[in-house]
Amino acid sequence: MSDYHRKNRRRGFQKERDLVRKLWDMGFATIRAPASGAKAKKTYQPDIIAAKNNRILVIEVKTRSSSDVVYIDQYQVEKVLEWVKRAGSNATGMIAVYFDRRQGWRFVPIESAVKLDSGGVKITKEDADKGLPLDKLREI
Repeated sequence: MSDYHRKNRRRGFQKERDLVRKLWDMGFATIRAPASGAKAKKTYQPDIIAAKNNRILVIEVKTRSSSDVVYIDQYQVEKVLEWVKRAGSNATGMIAVYFDRRQGWRFVPIESAVKLDSGGVKITKEDADKGLPLDKLREI
């Protein structure tokens, strides 16, 4: 793996940890369950689980600094949907997207994302603008 890819992965992990802290400070019970990498390909763990007021958010995290679109592959979509199915009717699958400081974190329900022929989904910066900002999650 190149230094560029290692740096981007570290930055992504840091954003995940930062989001977990923010959700915790908002009163959510949170856990970060990263499952990326070759050793975890057969697990169905989303990036973050957050629970509050009998609601469960099953979250896949994506960050971008040089692009206005994120792609979530079929495997990542399936793992969120499987976790939601097993967790029950109080669970919601979300994609947490961070493009830049100005926009901040946005939460897009996985079923609202644009479906791709590959089985994955994509979220543009404009799509993310329509998602819930972090402070609106307090209402859940």
